[in-house]
Amino acid sequence: GREKIERVMDARMVLVENLVRTQLTNDFSCVTTALAVMYLDYFIAMSGYVIASNSCWLYQLVSCACMLIAVKFEESEETARRDISARLQSTSDISFDHVAVAKMEGIVLRELDWAVSRVTPFQYVPYFLCLVDGQSFIRGDKDRTTKILRRAEILSLMVLYNVNILARCESSVIAKAILCIVLAEQCGHVYEESCIARTIVTHILHHLYEHDAEHFEMVNARVLECMRMMTDFTNTVNAVVHRTRDCNMSAQMTGDQRQLRAVAAE
Repeated sequence: GREKIERVMDARMVLVENLVRTQLTNDFSCVTTALAVMYLDYFIAMSGYVIASNSCWLYQLVSCACMLIAVKFEESEETARRDISARLQSTSDISFDHVAVAKMEGIVLRELDWAVSRVTPFQYVPYFLCLVDGQSFIRGDKDRTTKILRRAEILSLMVLYNVNILARCESSVIAKAILCIVLAEQCGHVYEESCIARTIVTHILHHLYEHDAEHFEMVNARVLECMRMMTDFTNTVNAVVHRTRDCNMSAQMTGDQRQLRAVAAE
């Protein structure tokens, strides 16, 4: 029921956080992490395995197996060889032996039907960026291009935390939305999101020879929807962070400090 779904979603948030930390610790690509999350989501949604509420540690084992598969598929052979099973668990509070991870890897691969090749949002971003390069947003500036790609990588990781965005938007739409948000930031937010989205989508579709007006309007609407979902999610996360920070500060304040702060707020 609803309680089970909420429990799984809470567990998923923790698992994605661990996968991102594993990526940063081991200097993997964000594509590797996105693949691992895709495998994990597929396993949770489509497999016939039911994990009991008192066995949530199994999700961690599944997550580790998903990252192991992603590393073997996406990273270099040298990276995948270097004691990878132990390195993947360095950021987790639960450790599994090699045999357990290998067995779960086989189970996940069977559930995926060995279809491990997936297209992630960030894989589109450099290509789409090339299509709009030379416009007033970039003008061939290599330093700015590097900053844009780095910011796009961060946003692509943020998207992994929100299963609704991944479920409702195709990877190509998410990539366009990410690029629109980043370029709007680079322009100092002088463009409204609807304006910059239409401009960028126009450039991309023009280069892809998609001139159908109805198709353009559909893509533009989906990109705008994805941008708003990403912005809402970012605002929600920031609000939670600020509330947590305020609560921590309030807990550390003395009675006199609270009184002074209350007076200052009036």
